[in-house]
Amino acid sequence: MLRSIWHLGALAALLVLTHPATAVAQPAPTEAAPAPAELTVADVGFAARYWEPATGPRKAPVLVLPGSNGGYPSARVGRSLAAAGHPVVGLAYFSAAPAIPGLPTRLREIPLEYVDRAIGWLAAKSGRPVVLMGESRGAELALLLGSRRPKLAGVIAFAPTTAVWRAPPAEANEKPAAAWTEKGKGVAWLSDDDAPGLTSNQRFDRALARGKGAARIPVERIKAPLLLIAGGDDRIWSSTPAARSIQAKVPNATVLHYPDAGHLLMGPGAGVSRFEAPGFVVEFGGTDATNLAAREDAWAKTLAFLEKVSAR
Repeated sequence: MLRSIWHLGALAALLVLTHPATAVAQPAPTEAAPAPAELTVADVGFAARYWEPATGPRKAPVLVLPGSNGGYPSARVGRSLAAAGHPVVGLAYFSAAPAIPGLPTRLREIPLEYVDRAIGWLAAKSGRPVVLMGESRGAELALLLGSRRPKLAGVIAFAPTTAVWRAPPAEANEKPAAAWTEKGKGVAWLSDDDAPGLTSNQRFDRALARGKGAARIPVERIKAPLLLIAGGDDRIWSSTPAARSIQAKVPNATVLHYPDAGHLLMGPGAGVSRFEAPGFVVEFGGTDATNLAAREDAWAKTLAFLEKVSAR
């Protein structure tokens, strides 16, 4: 239920990743990649984990953006990309538990310039333009930056959206605020419909049906190659219609659609279809089997997409 996700998003995602009753057992990693270096706000102006390929030619660098769980992105994603030859920055832009020094504890008024620092650092270190990769709210951020930053090598959006959404409120009566800012001003946003009894998808779909206005992400401005991955059983927001809508506006966009998969499809290996705790349920969609099959296929095609981007 979306109200719970908006109000307790960081906690819910943290529990999904750690609760033994709901987290799917993960296979032991086989990627030959070194442990990441920790990059801190105090040292480089952003908080991240950096994976550098151990051997072989360097391919297109990848900046990975997590969703509303906060904190650092999946280590499996970083290890797999680095093993394939990509320098990787797994960026944290807020973190509630555990707190990361120098970062806000909520997804609220995050400066796009903060992400720019990470893009610039990775581009300078690798000597190549950067690919942005994000999931859910991270996909929203990747598409938003892709439409505003022309010097990118590619954009990859898992569970994309066509609009910018508000900051998740901490409580029901909190004044709405922007999730992202640029030059000190909030980026225009939509508020999901908060009428009682609606599913997560209905909350977003009703808001979109009223019109996006200035909150629409101008995806037609994205000049870099674009890969969109969506599950037909996404129970958070309707990512498949969003992916098709974006593809219609961006000639160089590719859509990977998995009819029986859910919301969480970024990375190799098993994912999560449902989280349940006393008084709290989040349905991400799909089943353990359909999500695993979709994730494995999507990840292989993501690596192939990155291979083509690297050869440009």
